[in-house]
Amino acid sequence: MASRRWGQIRGGWRAGLATAVVVVMTAGCSSHLSPQELEASNRSAAFEIVRANGEGSAATGSVPPGGPGGSAPLAPDGTAASASAGDGVAGGRAVATGGAPGSVTSTTVGRSGAVGASNTAASSTTRPAVASPKTPAGGAGGTGAVPAPGSPSGAEVVLGSVGTGSGPIGANVASIPVAVRAWAARVNASGGFGGRPVRVVFGDDSGDPGKALSLARKMVEEDRIVAFSGLYGPTTIQAIIPYATDRGVPIIGGPSAAPEEDQSPIVYNPQAADRAAGQAIVTTVAAQTQLTRISIFYCREVQSCSINRQAAIEYAQKHNLSVVHEAQVSLAQPDFTAETVSARRAGAEAVVTLVDLQSMIRVVRSAARQGWKPTFGGSFAFDTADAEAAADILDGLLSTSLTLNWSASPKMAEYRDAVARFVPGGKLGGQGANAWAQGKLIEAAARQVTGALTSAALIDGLDRLDNESLGGIVPPQRFPKGKPHYNPCVVPIKLAGGRWTQPLGERFVCD
Repeated sequence: MASRRWGQIRGGWRAGLATAVVVVMTAGCSSHLSPQELEASNRSAAFEIVRANGEGSAATGSVPPGGPGGSAPLAPDGTAASASAGDGVAGGRAVATGGAPGSVTSTTVGRSGAVGASNTAASSTTRPAVASPKTPAGGAGGTGAVPAPGSPSGAEVVLGSVGTGSGPIGANVASIPVAVRAWAARVNASGGFGGRPVRVVFGDDSGDPGKALSLARKMVEEDRIVAFSGLYGPTTIQAIIPYATDRGVPIIGGPSAAPEEDQSPIVYNPQAADRAAGQAIVTTVAAQTQLTRISIFYCREVQSCSINRQAAIEYAQKHNLSVVHEAQVSLAQPDFTAETVSARRAGAEAVVTLVDLQSMIRVVRSAARQGWKPTFGGSFAFDTADAEAAADILDGLLSTSLTLNWSASPKMAEYRDAVARFVPGGKLGGQGANAWAQGKLIEAAARQVTGALTSAALIDGLDRLDNESLGGIVPPQRFPKGKPHYNPCVVPIKLAGGRWTQPLGERFVCD
């Protein structure tokens, strides 16, 4: 039935609630090819180009796997960390200065071992003196000149990762630093970038935009990073983007939580960003079912819920789906009986939600108590190991992935294996898979650079990429120089048998 439908598609307010809000915010594809170019590209996987006024069309093909990639770790307690990953070297260059949020810790990565954090009292690394910074866009103060970002510092390639590494937000984005750590360790175990080890400096912003900006400035002006990567601050990335733009330091991906990510040419995101959640929850129902009558549940606490609700309505019309019921709900409410009864009376066949995973579970339970079993669809923040652990309740849930499915795709085995090897027990899931793809994008861009890997050289390498699919795990894409990037492609997935599956195979659906 799904294949026939496919041919018919037309173009509490407590810590728990804080976590839920972030889940929704991070439920925010970034290809920069036209639909015609995506359709013509047959190099990585199967693609379905979905239009408002035409049939979908699939293409298949293959791409050689990408080369090595890298970044580094975060302190186990969620504090900010400077990670030094050596090529088989047991010692690290950076050190811990304490355990408080925002402090620095060192993590070392050997050729074959797991990532480990060290806490020593003195640093073996001597940083060059840095002049006071010029005043960046966005209001940060300071006077004087600073060396160009990414100026070579020894043989290292230094990256920066800022985010919220503690509290409920940190717990919710924990798969991102895990992926960055695993990516860095794998790169360095493979020889680094042309023999140069990768070191990632982490900073815990505690959810404070001002602190995020301060950490970002330190990373650029003192640590001399060449790029930001694996940013995991869904409420703070907005503070970093203007500064990174002013300094010419690329941001490779983000938490897909803010419209600024879509609008800034300094953000190079290989997967979907903010507004795509609304598109995605409708696209996945249209792609995987014959259903036409849907209900939309969306939260009231987070602005992006309303933004994505509007996107869902627009895409429902494009896919000939009727929105027969809507309910604005609270992420704190313990029960959704009234809303599910109303949706059932309105004749809804599917309920698509812009809420967090725990609220989704309560929605499903509320419907079950009424003896009602519609199809449920959730945003792509749901493609996590946590959802798999709740499969007894959520079996049959439809969702989407921004890369090929991390849990089932053979092309994502490298991600799964790297986490198991280098960060054993580390959290796996959709946001982590996104961060893995961001690391692979750095690898692809670095292969375009023949000289020193500075920020400017990395941006040039990114701009040179053409139909790059990172070994087939994202849609083929390019990044038009000086222009914002947005990728309208997702992979429809389904929770079945305790695992996220790809009912349509290795296929991206692109609106």
